[in-house]
Amino acid sequence: MKRLVIHAGMAKTGTTTIQESLGEMASELRSANVVYPGWRPYNHSYELAALFRRNPKVGFYYRQFAPPSDEAWEEERERLLEQWRAFFTSFDEGTAIVSAEGLEQFFVDELRAFLDFAEPFFDECVAVIYVRHPLTSIKSRWEQAVKQLDALSSGEALLQDCKRRTRFAAVRRWANAIGEDRLKVRAFDPDQFVGGNPVDDFLHSIDLGYLTLPIATERASNTSLGFNGTSLLLQLNGQYPLYLDGVYNPERGMAQHQELLHRLMREIEDTPLSIDVKFNDEEAAAINHEIALVNQFLPGDAQFAQVQASDGESDVPEPDKVAPRYVAALVNGLLGLLEREKADRQHLAREVKRLSTEMLAREGELAALRELYPEDDEVAASPNDND
Repeated sequence: MKRLVIHAGMAKTGTTTIQESLGEMASELRSANVVYPGWRPYNHSYELAALFRRNPKVGFYYRQFAPPSDEAWEEERERLLEQWRAFFTSFDEGTAIVSAEGLEQFFVDELRAFLDFAEPFFDECVAVIYVRHPLTSIKSRWEQAVKQLDALSSGEALLQDCKRRTRFAAVRRWANAIGEDRLKVRAFDPDQFVGGNPVDDFLHSIDLGYLTLPIATERASNTSLGFNGTSLLLQLNGQYPLYLDGVYNPERGMAQHQELLHRLMREIEDTPLSIDVKFNDEEAAAINHEIALVNQFLPGDAQFAQVQASDGESDVPEPDKVAPRYVAALVNGLLGLLEREKADRQHLAREVKRLSTEMLAREGELAALRELYPEDDEVAASPNDND
């Protein structure tokens, strides 16, 4: 029997760890009749969004590919479709896994378009979605929103937006598209993970718990930057967004290499990020409505507790709360990077000069040898001719 498992996220539920662990072991998994696309990126969101979203032009893959014409894009789209057809037909028995948290953003008709394409290759198809309690999800989404901010915003305004967007619409859509009986919803709770980690828990959820995989190291980009780091990013990303009109912002320094900045920020001692999220009566009612929905899919011991309404405002980082010592440490760290780059350039310049000098010396030696031993054209042309 051929089975397709669609891991549909949601975002910030250990998805990258699962994807990296499966992708790195793709060759080894084949021997156990478990197939995972071995090509990068191991997150399949980019390709599937380009293939099945109503408007693929808003996706990351389209922007990166930057097709010169509609015809060029159609050729690339057909190439991607053929790549997936080849993958789905590359085995006759076992389980294929596709992992793409971007599928949580698909509308029902887009999900059905994907399923209409994939399901004919399989005897069975199921979807798995991990969900976080709205309170922890809001905090995680808030920090991710700060990292991707493209306009000036206060921390509180950003939090309000995260509250509005913290919904379980993906659960509704998948239940509608694939059917409730083929949808598995898991609570993202490290304290309750089978095996103590998201990879083992995921494999257990799809009846592959007998497999043991190395756990991929969490990407640095997914780890917290701390209170002062996020406060500073609110101003930096708002004033100099990473993207401008769909391309990297030319005014943003090292826009294509933000991992260097984030790595430096994580190396600086910082106050742990803590957000005291509070809900008014209307917000609490809306969140609890979502909790009631997802609890229908969760076993009793994993169901989410409701949130309580309270007075007062949430306590979130703001640009004016950045500690001066943190700014000084960050500036000093950046200066250190520049200093090391300058030293590397000086070393490279010395090496270029040394090699140039050696090359000139060799050319001089060669010229001297040519003067001592002028070439005989006939001998050179026929060195083995003894006639």
